[in-house]
Amino acid sequence: MQVFSNFPSTIPAITDTFLDPDSLITMIFKIGLVLVVVMYVVYAIVIARQVKIMNKTVSTPLGPVIQILAWLHLVFAIVFAIGILFFL
Repeated sequence: MQVFSNFPSTIPAITDTFLDPDSLITMIFKIGLVLVVVMYVVYAIVIARQVKIMNKTVSTPLGPVIQILAWLHLVFAIVFAIGILFFL
């Protein structure tokens, strides 16, 4: 037995209000996501530069491997950022 089946609702659905592609909340979320992704790419650039400086300063057998990993991390961060920009 449904008691409220004919009860009119004046409260809009949450999906209509907050998840609309043109809503202010969605735009703020998208701008924040883009800023976080840009900061992550900057972080990956800093890590790659730090590893390069470290390899010049301290010579270890794992130096080239770590440098390759840092460059791969940078490439994946850039690909991730481009993917996010196309997704939004």
